[in-house]
Amino acid sequence: MDKQSLIWGYSIVSLITLFILFRHFLYIPILIIGGAFIIFKALIISYIGLKTKTGLLLCVYVGFFYIASTYLLLNFVVLFIVNIFFIKLFYYFYEVATYDTPLKEYTFSNFVLYFFFFPFVLIMPVPISYHAFITCLTPKIDKRVVLRGIKLTLLGIFLFSTHYIVTTTFFSKITLFGYIIQNYTIMSSVEIFAFLSVNFILFFCWLAGSVHITIGILNVCGFDLYPGFHYVFISHNLLEFWRRWHIYFREFLVSTIFYPVSFYFVRRDKKYSGVFIAGLVTFIGASFFHLMPLLTSIKLSWDIIIGVIVCDNSIGIVVALMLVYERAKFEHPVVHKFSNAITTIVSKDKINKLWQICGIVITLSAIFITDVFRCVVMEGAPFYKSISILKYLFGL
Repeated sequence: MDKQSLIWGYSIVSLITLFILFRHFLYIPILIIGGAFIIFKALIISYIGLKTKTGLLLCVYVGFFYIASTYLLLNFVVLFIVNIFFIKLFYYFYEVATYDTPLKEYTFSNFVLYFFFFPFVLIMPVPISYHAFITCLTPKIDKRVVLRGIKLTLLGIFLFSTHYIVTTTFFSKITLFGYIIQNYTIMSSVEIFAFLSVNFILFFCWLAGSVHITIGILNVCGFDLYPGFHYVFISHNLLEFWRRWHIYFREFLVSTIFYPVSFYFVRRDKKYSGVFIAGLVTFIGASFFHLMPLLTSIKLSWDIIIGVIVCDNSIGIVVALMLVYERAKFEHPVVHKFSNAITTIVSKDKINKLWQICGIVITLSAIFITDVFRCVVMEGAPFYKSISILKYLFGL
């Protein structure tokens, strides 16, 4: 069996799995398939403007989730799976709108193959670009890629199993963060920080495990794709952490949000402010995609909205500033001089190692601490609880 036959076979399995997952809502997969055809036709029509297409896609996206939460009362799993489709639609739309490829080359058969191929059992959005997907459709399967896929899948199973075993064994009656919320007033700063660290590591095991399994399966099917996480716990700063964390989702946000916004400002000679605004808008976009599937899992309140936005954008502000610095150190004379001075100071081996260790510690500490905002609202607690936990953490 050649590679394309294998992929088509797996896509059929994915479609069958889709109907099984939606067995209580059979109209949903029918709407998805029918809607996919309509949206595909709308996206490749040349006489409809870019703004109109963008507005159409956003209206369909927000409208569906509003109807799903208000009238259909769909559960979180269903909404999470549907969110995968919309994320891929946005990615596909971006490439249709920005690439020079003639519209006639965007065939519906390839669109369906891209749209329905990814594993549905794992409900983990790994938004791989359409062009990266299509270029992987080669006749032969590389054994090295298959071997890497097996290794990634086993690593993903180990991480996912670690999360499952720990949460079901030690925190079966109450979640780890639920325990923190109940007991933070009688815990020391060291204890709170230790629990926050373990809580984030468990979250990493769940997310990275799911992504590794998904990419591993794609590698086994012959897709030469790199892992979705890259040694995140040795990041020297928040910008590096962001570039190593959930790489495919970051690339989706960068391609569809950061580049268009930053290019808009660059064309108006606003190099630095444009990069900063584009960075912030990118993290706001991440919050938008994070919030949509939550519409039916819990009652969407201002506490949840504020918690998710603060969690994403507290890191986002720093990353945006670092993006500006990264650009300015090569172009701005004052920043360039300052950067060279810092580089000269830390160039010695011992100082450089100490600098890197301090960077790793500070980066991970910031990540563990800011994750408080996300976890508090996910536990259904009011937003002010996160402020109270941070006050106790810092002895205030």
